[in-house]
Amino acid sequence: PPPTCPSISIVMMRRVLLVVIFLGSCFLFGFDYLFPLRVPQPPHAFLHPGRPVILSHRGSRSLNPENTILAFENSLLLGADVIETDVRLTKDNVLVCFHDENVARTTNGSGIVRSFTLQEIKYFDAGYHFTPDNGTTFPFRGKDVRISTLREVYEKFPSSYINIEIKDDDPYAADKLYEEIEAHPGWEQYVVVVGQYCKSLGHFRSLSLSKGKNIASAACENDVITFLLHSFLRTSRVWYTFVQDFVPKAFQVPVRSGLLSLDSSFFVSCAHAMGKYIHYWVVNDPREMRRLVEIGADGLITDRPDLAAQIFRDMGIKEQPSQEEKDRIKSLSGKSFFIPEFDVVEVHTCTSIGCVAVQSLENSLLMASVIVVGIILCCYIPYYRSRSSSSSRSSSSSGMKGPSSSSSSSSSST
Repeated sequence: PPPTCPSISIVMMRRVLLVVIFLGSCFLFGFDYLFPLRVPQPPHAFLHPGRPVILSHRGSRSLNPENTILAFENSLLLGADVIETDVRLTKDNVLVCFHDENVARTTNGSGIVRSFTLQEIKYFDAGYHFTPDNGTTFPFRGKDVRISTLREVYEKFPSSYINIEIKDDDPYAADKLYEEIEAHPGWEQYVVVVGQYCKSLGHFRSLSLSKGKNIASAACENDVITFLLHSFLRTSRVWYTFVQDFVPKAFQVPVRSGLLSLDSSFFVSCAHAMGKYIHYWVVNDPREMRRLVEIGADGLITDRPDLAAQIFRDMGIKEQPSQEEKDRIKSLSGKSFFIPEFDVVEVHTCTSIGCVAVQSLENSLLMASVIVVGIILCCYIPYYRSRSSSSSRSSSSSGMKGPSSSSSSSSSST
């Protein structure tokens, strides 16, 4: 007879599978210890100053007209470490500090930023709609507060750290931003570039690396989703070591996005294990500020740098201001900046497919829960009715038998 292959028992196959799983788990969990991470510190001081930093969101939009020179100046005075701003291209390809695609929300104009030249957009009143008391007063109307260009911001604050978000989903905006940074030698040491759109941000990174600059950047949405997935699977170190280079220096994320809670010590520790920094936005509540710092946040992006600075001083992170600074702040309060009577709520809107899928999962789970409850009710109600009717029939039949049995017993006793 022809030779036959020896059969492998099912027990042996299970043992081999268990050994493979055990060795793979040991490799994944022990990779950090076998190959300790050596992350070169980037030359961007505000990412690793040895303490958390305060980033003024659009230059403290709750205290001043957002993304204006006035807002940036007052935020630094009130204790911010970093100016946070957004840039968009005008019709004549000049980068201006502006958040929305349309100018209507913050100015007395209307229309897309990209449809105006710089001269036209400078005509609008950037403080027209700012109100600290929910519409009762508008203290900056007609006060010559204008939309600023990125170059004007550099000329006003050449040695201040700045966090620049590219708002246009257009690689050309990344080209113009790189040209602007390169035009000012040494400014790259003060800049971190971020962007919600991975296409424009990825183009900026590639351009920066090809020119030998390696300007620091934060993660886009797809970067965050990928990192979260590998962190939960405990495969982040292996993935970013052997498969994909992890270029971003920091994560700038909301506290929560849909079902995902990103304000956990697990997420922070995973990022720190990869040598990355965590900045949370937009944090305006003092208790939330303290909690995030306590779990290891490296930065808070806030509309209220005044509150954040006070929390940092109470925690011993920042030094107390001098008497001269206190007097200056007191003199400018209610004139150059205004303490708001209400808080602006920031809603995270996804742009990438992965982020949209994660956020829509919440609605999907809610709908599934409603459907399951509906099915249970549809099945239980007929069952409950049938049980009720059967119990009522049994009780009525027992009631009919009661008198006859009692009469028979009485006759027998007679």
